[in-house]
Amino acid sequence: MTVTSKPQAIPPRMPGISVCSHAPSVAHRPGGTRQEPTMQLHQETRTTEQQNNNDNDEANTQNSNTEHESTETPQSKRRPPDLNTINLRTNVTYGSEMDIPKPSNIMRLLGMNINGLRREDDYQDVLEIGEALKMNAVDIFAFQETNIDWRSKAKSKTYERLQKVYHHVRLSTSSSTTKYNTLYQPGGTLTGVTDNYVGRVTEMGSDKEMGRWSYVRLLGRKGRNIVIVSVYNVCLHHGTKIGERTAHAQQVGILRKNGRDHSPRKAFLADFEQQVKEWIEKDYEIIINGDLNEVIGADEQSFARISAEHELTEIIQHFHGVENEPPTYARGRKRLDYIFCTPGILSSVSKCGILPYSEVIDSDHRSLFVDFDTTKLFGGDPAELAPNPVRILHSRDEKGCDQYVKAVYKYLTDHKVLQRLAVLSDSTTPNMEECERIDRDITRAMAHGMNKIRKLYTSPFSPQVKQARLRRRFYKLHLTMLRNRLDLSAQLSSLAAALDEELPAPENVDQAQTLLRAAQKHVRTVNKNASNLRTTHLEEQIRQLKDDEEGKAAKIRERIIKAEAIKVMYKKLRSYLKPSEHNRLSHIQVPSDGLPPKQSKQWIDVHEPVEIEAKLLARNEDHFGQAEGAFTRGELGSIPFDGSGQLADDIIRGNPPARIDEVIQTFLEELKRPDYVETIPNQLTIDEVLGKFHNWKESTSTSPFTKRHLGHYHCLLKLMGQEKPDKEPDESITKAKAIFKAHYSILEHAVKHGRSIKRWQKVANSMIEKEPGNPKIHRLRVIHLYEADYNLLLSIFWARKLVHSAEDSGAFNKNCFGGRPGMSAVEPVFIEELQVSLSYLSRTNQVVFHNDATSCYDRIIIALANMIARRFGMSQEVCSIHGETLAKMKYFVSTALGISEDSYCNTIMTPVHGTGQGSCASPSAWLQICSVLFDCHERLSTGAQYFSPDRMTVVENSMTGYVDDTKCVTNDMNQTHPLPVNELVSTMQEDSQVWGDLLHTSGGALEIPKCNFYIMHWEFDKAGLPRLNSRIDTTIQLENGDRTNSVFLQNDSVTKAHKTLGCWKSANRDQKRQVSVLQAKSDNYARIIMSSAVTRRDNWTAYYAIYQTGMTFVFPTSYLPKKNLDRIEMKAVTATLTKGGYVSKFPRKVAFGPQQFGGLAMRMLWCEQLILQVQLLVKHLRCPSDCQKMLQINLAWAQLGTGMGLSILGNPDMELPALECAWFASLRDGLTMVDGSIEMTTTHVVPARRVADTHLMDGVCGSNLFSKSEIKKINSCRLYLQVTLMSDISTTCGRKILPSYYQGKKQQRPNRPFLIYPRQSKPNSATWTVWRKALNALFLQKDKKSLTTPLGAWYSHEGNSQRWSTYADLENLYQRNDWHESFTQHSLTQINRRDNQYAAEGVEIDTLPTNCHPVTATTRDNGLEVQQVEFFTMHTAEQEASQTLSAQIAQLPESLSQLLQDVTILIPEEDIATALSSSETLYLASDGGAATNKGSYGWVLQAGPLPIAKGKGWAQGSDPRSFRAEGYGMSSGLLYLLQLHRFYGINRNRTSRNTIICDNQGLLTRIENATTWKYTTPNVTLRAEWDVEAAIVDSYKQLGIPFTFLHVKSHQDDDGPVSGLTLEAQLNVQADTLATEALKEAPTISKVLLFPSAKCQLIINGKSITRKIPQAVRYQAGAGPMKTYLLERNNWCEETFTDINWEAHGKAHSHHRTHQNYLIKLCHRHLPTGRTLHRRDKKYPARCPGCHAAEETHEHYIGCDADSRIKWRLEFLAAVTKQMKATKTPEPLRDLLIDVLDRAMAGRPISVSGQYEHILRSQERIGWRAMLQGYWSQKWHEEYTNSYQVPLEEDTKARTLRTAAMAIWQKRMIQTTWTQMISLWQLRNAERHGRDTESKAKAQREVLINEIEVLYTNRERYPPRVQKLLRTSFEVHCTERVSNLRDWIDAYRVTFEVTRDKT
Repeated sequence: MTVTSKPQAIPPRMPGISVCSHAPSVAHRPGGTRQEPTMQLHQETRTTEQQNNNDNDEANTQNSNTEHESTETPQSKRRPPDLNTINLRTNVTYGSEMDIPKPSNIMRLLGMNINGLRREDDYQDVLEIGEALKMNAVDIFAFQETNIDWRSKAKSKTYERLQKVYHHVRLSTSSSTTKYNTLYQPGGTLTGVTDNYVGRVTEMGSDKEMGRWSYVRLLGRKGRNIVIVSVYNVCLHHGTKIGERTAHAQQVGILRKNGRDHSPRKAFLADFEQQVKEWIEKDYEIIINGDLNEVIGADEQSFARISAEHELTEIIQHFHGVENEPPTYARGRKRLDYIFCTPGILSSVSKCGILPYSEVIDSDHRSLFVDFDTTKLFGGDPAELAPNPVRILHSRDEKGCDQYVKAVYKYLTDHKVLQRLAVLSDSTTPNMEECERIDRDITRAMAHGMNKIRKLYTSPFSPQVKQARLRRRFYKLHLTMLRNRLDLSAQLSSLAAALDEELPAPENVDQAQTLLRAAQKHVRTVNKNASNLRTTHLEEQIRQLKDDEEGKAAKIRERIIKAEAIKVMYKKLRSYLKPSEHNRLSHIQVPSDGLPPKQSKQWIDVHEPVEIEAKLLARNEDHFGQAEGAFTRGELGSIPFDGSGQLADDIIRGNPPARIDEVIQTFLEELKRPDYVETIPNQLTIDEVLGKFHNWKESTSTSPFTKRHLGHYHCLLKLMGQEKPDKEPDESITKAKAIFKAHYSILEHAVKHGRSIKRWQKVANSMIEKEPGNPKIHRLRVIHLYEADYNLLLSIFWARKLVHSAEDSGAFNKNCFGGRPGMSAVEPVFIEELQVSLSYLSRTNQVVFHNDATSCYDRIIIALANMIARRFGMSQEVCSIHGETLAKMKYFVSTALGISEDSYCNTIMTPVHGTGQGSCASPSAWLQICSVLFDCHERLSTGAQYFSPDRMTVVENSMTGYVDDTKCVTNDMNQTHPLPVNELVSTMQEDSQVWGDLLHTSGGALEIPKCNFYIMHWEFDKAGLPRLNSRIDTTIQLENGDRTNSVFLQNDSVTKAHKTLGCWKSANRDQKRQVSVLQAKSDNYARIIMSSAVTRRDNWTAYYAIYQTGMTFVFPTSYLPKKNLDRIEMKAVTATLTKGGYVSKFPRKVAFGPQQFGGLAMRMLWCEQLILQVQLLVKHLRCPSDCQKMLQINLAWAQLGTGMGLSILGNPDMELPALECAWFASLRDGLTMVDGSIEMTTTHVVPARRVADTHLMDGVCGSNLFSKSEIKKINSCRLYLQVTLMSDISTTCGRKILPSYYQGKKQQRPNRPFLIYPRQSKPNSATWTVWRKALNALFLQKDKKSLTTPLGAWYSHEGNSQRWSTYADLENLYQRNDWHESFTQHSLTQINRRDNQYAAEGVEIDTLPTNCHPVTATTRDNGLEVQQVEFFTMHTAEQEASQTLSAQIAQLPESLSQLLQDVTILIPEEDIATALSSSETLYLASDGGAATNKGSYGWVLQAGPLPIAKGKGWAQGSDPRSFRAEGYGMSSGLLYLLQLHRFYGINRNRTSRNTIICDNQGLLTRIENATTWKYTTPNVTLRAEWDVEAAIVDSYKQLGIPFTFLHVKSHQDDDGPVSGLTLEAQLNVQADTLATEALKEAPTISKVLLFPSAKCQLIINGKSITRKIPQAVRYQAGAGPMKTYLLERNNWCEETFTDINWEAHGKAHSHHRTHQNYLIKLCHRHLPTGRTLHRRDKKYPARCPGCHAAEETHEHYIGCDADSRIKWRLEFLAAVTKQMKATKTPEPLRDLLIDVLDRAMAGRPISVSGQYEHILRSQERIGWRAMLQGYWSQKWHEEYTNSYQVPLEEDTKARTLRTAAMAIWQKRMIQTTWTQMISLWQLRNAERHGRDTESKAKAQREVLINEIEVLYTNRERYPPRVQKLLRTSFEVHCTERVSNLRDWIDAYRVTFEVTRDKT
């Protein structure tokens, strides 16, 4: 221990003079030389109050720091303190000197009262503090009185600044919950850990409410925990006035609020002692540094008591005593700052002391330091953490990219790399030695180029930023030169040349310091505005680039501005909404009990780098070597990594070696390559490489060894992207292309010859904690960091080419979803939901087993992966690259300690498997393996079968999976009778065992703890109602692959929720768990957003981009009730509105209303669920897949189960108590709320069989005679009897009901159901009573036998819902043979008046005639008898024979036939076949026209010069745009061409030329792409106007002839005569003419006839939604409530509402996005006017700030007669007049508008007579001043349009521009009105809140006085402890300064609010 240094003699202080250091704001201590700060005398300026406080120090030591606590916001610039006499005398180090440089094995702790952190200049103060700490080798710092609200962005900013100094930082902060009107917050602490010690941090915490301490917990030697605390205790006040903005005041307020009447100091001692006790009870060692604001020992009941009771030792006093102990506060005389520790820490102390003022950091407190011996504390220095990688090269640095390219190109040229590459590329044989040499040269060139780049600016670049930094650098160099007498003239000359102005050179050190300070201040100012300067710089460039021919450069700059703004915004939002401190692994935990990690309960920490490295290497070697199975041993195990060799070839050809094991044999057989799979060429194009690099995020970590990260490649792409086709590329672009070509050439050579590059054969295993804070060795995730270009190859060939090739050929198993194009995690969850739903609908039993494959990517056997890749078409060369690279791969470990020196690799004894996470091949490889495994499982397992009631749609499913999440299922749907539980479980055990064996065979294994299964087994209660058996208790036994071990899995109850792919599901459909998860997530978002300092704009971005996306992920497959979703979003919506500038009770109808009506367009969660449900349904009904089949099966069972005669989705408002599908029920509820429905081409409704036939449940549900429970009972009876229609239960004569059905005795029935009905037990007698009650009431006459409405003639028996035993026609009788499909035909023998007689004997036939119908036959002695009343004439639809083309077209579905209603054949019909069969080019030209809410089309068909036909018609849709109209034309033309080919039997030669002509490029592109796709992904079917696209493609594919798609320019006839145009252009003109003709007569057809190819469509409010489903649903959901609100709010009627031009209103809102907050409030009269605010809070004055009227209402605000308002009205009218003149508004209308607006604002009467009475009447109903709110009558626009003077000569372009301008006239008028209203509000606010400092202060005082007056008025309503906070009287309180009043209110507002009326 160093001897205590004695104070040096200092001259006595002169009267009136104080000493101040003028050192820099942060004192740096270079080298080891100690330099005392220069001291200079200056005149003291302290106030009398300060002097008196200092003079009282000796009198009362407890009040030694009364004035110490800050009462105002601290100065913006950190400066040295003013020292009193005693501090001047003792301003030297007390105790040990702090060694610089710091000795090894020392951890340095520095603590001090920082006297506030400065936020100015973007937290530049923090950066300077960090630099000072770094220079003084401080490892851990503890600051008190930070005076900052750490809940704001301050913490993230502090991190950001300190990370510029330290590689690693962890911060623990504390501040009180009291809210002030600025970020300044008195008190607070900060505890920071830096660099290597960050790896030791295990916990951070703080005093949450009052911010009195913060701490970090470090892991010490032998597992002991060391807590380092920063503490701040407020000063003691004895009769002195407490400053309002002090930590003392805010703590008093919080204590009073919580019912504690303690002083803050006593409360601190009690609370902190409790915290110390907790730590000591846990055996933690403690180090406490703090400003305690007391002299230890002066009061035994103060902190001294805590230290004594808990054996805390003050470190500095322990080693240096208390004699001559200096004051630690600049204006005090005693020591107030201390460092305590527990006894176990003392032995670790090496040095300690109290430093002079400003020694390290300028403050009014001294800093204290302690050096600890790390050997004793931690067992040695902490492991050195590798620095966070910082990339100098980045594509956003344009100048850096240019420097890089030039340097790399020069290096490559100097080393002749490009010439050598040219030779290598021409080589037909591999030359890997030369390739390797070139590759090494390229790597060196890349490193060389990166070294030539200057460091990136840390702030956004602009010329001003650059010049400010150059100026600072200029004076820094001068100061260095003057101080050290160095010659730096060369550097200064270079800098001077770069500066844009000549700077004065300083002559001496003082002058240099002065100029440097000024330059530094300028840099801080510029940095503060760097973002704005950057934007200004780019905007200036845009203005300069606008003169470009195409303006492309300007658009690029505009995109840059937008992208940078979004990037900054999201960075800010992440810091609030997703706060995380990413910490790389620096220590691990390993078992200490010798058990395997998964079984261990005891753990020890490992910090030693060597030990960490060894254990991680061993762990990874074991982890990647754990794969077992057939391909890891024996003959199959000998297959090399690249999957080549004779054995592999034999297996892929389908000749595998014989195996005893059935599973292995099946697996080998499935490895045979299918005949339809073609080999993918091993060809790599440069465009493929460019595309992948372009789409690869630049910040992705790659190439850890060579540093060839993605920035190198993106730099080249950036320059190459600047090339313009019509210009010669500049030098940098040419060089960039040459460098990129070099990269490509290396890759191309490797791919061509199937060889690996040595550089690729090293990989870093990046170790990451799966759960943050859990470093247990088995809970670590391993990410493989490969070389970028190697991973790029894997991505191109494996992730793209192979996957798309297999998808094109249909080679993947249809139930594998992970990694496939267009598939997501939603599909497998949805399939399980549909499987569960089918169990409910059909009452079939099933077992579902959820599997989880452990470490799937890490257990991939490389040889097998490459073999399977070959099976799917991968070339051997590419497999060889993959195999050779991994076979020779060396694996290193990467942690926070860096990359390990040792490695592991694949050997015979220690094989290494797995491609690992991070490999672009892994998802594809696992997909391929899974696909083969699924194929095997389907062959070997029982699985499940699902089918529709008619068995026409069947789905067999044994497995469904998404990556490593898979699911087995089995059921008994295909069984006649339900299977018992034990049989189902036994089947599932066999199937799951097969899956486990298959996984083992391929190297995988099940993660048993994550596996679970549940059983759905149905029971029925007495009433016949179904219910799931929740009492099942059984197990499944699974054996491992080698059959050496087995485990038992217990079934989950059907009531237990399980998590599958992020969704919580349970078999009993209870969604409580999902609701609770979403509720917690939503509430957490609300809490975070409310406590964050986000801007309004960022608030809305967070709501849509973070909240909505995070909450709605589970919605597609969920069925959460609306009431639950409303409750879930309640707090989040309130928080969003509040942060958005609205009151928390803002009308929700407006918040969720559409923008068109002036709503905020927020999104209701129930509406978002509906949108996602609709989209999921629509896209899967349209796209062929098992998902489509499962949906159809579910719909069929649901329709049959409900028994309704209308589609359940087409009529969602029908009450369906018997609907058993929760997902359909939820969808129907949502559709009902938006007046929506789903129309489908297949409804699955059981068709009526007879005239007057009816669906039984239609009558029951529509009668309103039965309760929901009774309806369910009736339906149970119906399902038991297996009937749906009245014809099913009536006699064949149709007059009576069959007794067996009336009595419920289905065994006696004469018919059998054709369909399979849901399983149903026989209900009890009480239920049958309800059944008969329904029949009697609804269908039977009083005799209870005869039908009220007899049934008539039969329809065709085909597709009948029942099979009858006997049928007859006019000649024969047919009897079914024992309910089989064969019949006996009996001939008619005699016809009587009452009956017909048939022969007793007959002949057997197989098929019934089509014209027979069911009858009841009676057996007689002489044959069979049928009563005459049984016979009916068959009811058949008349069909026209297809003998003509028109007849053929008429038989098409209506949606298709209507396309061909107006077709004209232009040549004789007998010539059509000849013309179409000729070799002439076939042209089909189509066009479309669109107007408001209507559309039309026309087309022309021509063979060469010969016109064949033309057609026209109307496009359907609520608002058919050009795209849809043109699509109708193309669809109509192709359909007609198809009909011609079919009718005339034309087989047009496929080599003939066929051209489709269209002037809509978008339509042509989509159709051309769609006709070439081999498969369609579901999401494609959701794009706009897909129904028309599908109709076109359907006709195109049926035609079967190829077409060329040709785009022509539209309206070419406007530029000259048609005869001068090309044939294609002429045809386009003809089509356009036809479309124009049709448009003139076109009606609005909102409801689209559904095309058969479209499958389904969404209908809302009677309109087909053909595009933008989400927007349409949201609009409908919000429009109704919003409309109701507007009608009530404005007292409008329906007619008045319709009169308003809502379209213009909505568009005007879109234009004024910046002022949306004000405009929404203006429109709905929610402006915070005086009266409104006064009612809300009496502190706000109600009077008008303009004319000082008693109340400022919304009406008064507009009509105020103050001079300023009158002047504004004149400006308003002038602006409106100017706008009308600009839009050429007719003068009479202009004058009228000006008069109306003038009178409306002034409140004068308006006459409604005269020429424009109809307009005025309409606007009068709406409201005159409503025009200012944007509510304009549509009649204004109609009058403007009608009276507009159209120019006499106007070409097409001018007409188009004029029409567009006229269409938005009213929108522009509203925009102008609102612009002026915004200026009025700004004027009003200036009058209310003041224009200058004096008036602002006056306005603020008024508000504060009002608020305080309320508190004094209600004084007696507060508890006595709170009343103490008030002054003696209100009048006395009002005399204080505004700042004091504000601070008092801020400190105690919450206290008064919480304690009011509480005693």
